[in-house]
Amino acid sequence: MIRQFAGFFFVHFLFLISGHGAQIPKEIRAVSTVRHGERLRDIFDHLKINPVSASQLLELYRRSKEVGIFPGQKYRYVKSKTGYQEIKFYNFSSQRHLQFAIRGSKVDLDIKQQVLRSELVRRSGNVHGSLMKSIQALFGEDPWVAYRFMDAFAFDVKWKQDLKRGSKYFLSIEKRFDGPDFIAFGEVIEASLEVHDELISRKFLSYPDGGGVFVGSENRYGPRELFAPVHYIHISSTFQPRRLHPIRGRRRPHLGVDFELPTGEPVVAPLQGVVTKMGRNRSSGNFVVIDHQGGLSTSYAHLSFIDPNLHVGRRISIGTNLGKIGCTGYCTNPHLHFTVKKGGGHVDPLRVLFPFSYQVAQWRRQEMQSSLQKVDVGFQNNIAKFFGPLLGSLTEARETQKRE
Repeated sequence: MIRQFAGFFFVHFLFLISGHGAQIPKEIRAVSTVRHGERLRDIFDHLKINPVSASQLLELYRRSKEVGIFPGQKYRYVKSKTGYQEIKFYNFSSQRHLQFAIRGSKVDLDIKQQVLRSELVRRSGNVHGSLMKSIQALFGEDPWVAYRFMDAFAFDVKWKQDLKRGSKYFLSIEKRFDGPDFIAFGEVIEASLEVHDELISRKFLSYPDGGGVFVGSENRYGPRELFAPVHYIHISSTFQPRRLHPIRGRRRPHLGVDFELPTGEPVVAPLQGVVTKMGRNRSSGNFVVIDHQGGLSTSYAHLSFIDPNLHVGRRISIGTNLGKIGCTGYCTNPHLHFTVKKGGGHVDPLRVLFPFSYQVAQWRRQEMQSSLQKVDVGFQNNIAKFFGPLLGSLTEARETQKRE
């Protein structure tokens, strides 16, 4: 009897340690993307965070006054075998990442200043159908890589007219990792595209204060009248007279270009001028309108913040801070809706803008020699051609400001 009883316990012990009779905690690691309309509370609910801990984290977040999460943002959820939980939201523009932590009944919110480890990936292909779908076939459904590649050529390539079936493309892009986890594709470092049987190339040079510029081995831009109103060019919607409106669902002209950036990124004047309108309305949210020389006027919509020094009638210099990126008014993602009028009619901003802001242009002018050391020798010989018109524009802009 004793032998049978001991045998029963031995078998039961084997049953437990084999994992069939006890739940052995497993580590969970998952990377996800913030969806349109998704709030922080929705994400906590989706991750099944304890309601008490979730409420405490939301209160910490509210008090921190940190920039909000935004659609398309990557985040990672980790739950260790000991029950520790971490939710980390990545901001690659500022490299300031929002990290929530739960240890038992204790919660914490921290800002991690961190540059993620990156690896360079090179791919090539041919255009079949649209360029967007061709690139997505290589990198997956996330449109970021395709959009970023197209940003490099947006100011001088007209996609429908200039591309043909079978056109070649090449790109090098960063893959960003946090520890063992692949988080997201990062910056396109090099991009080449076959246009009218000619291969044109771009390389990305980072601006130390945030942002950067794609530079090429040739100048295809021609005369330009305005600098870009943002330091980092990422275009989410172009000039389209017959665009389908993303909120109203009907055909409505999109008479500007949308620069998609995180909330709080600066918006600057592309040329000296006079503030003629500013305020807030239902459609544009916070907005500013500026008249410039030569019959040009520019407008800036959906701002989260308008610089308090601005007022109607104020004369501003090129590069003046106007406000910050936001999502006020009719808006689905934080962005700047930027329009240009010439002689009273709307024109495509990408045909009158340099592909860099005044501040980035000044940096490139001052640091050209040291920056050239970071690129290939073959590129060095032609980069000055790209910035040739820029140097004249900078000189003219400074002289105009002195006269005013």
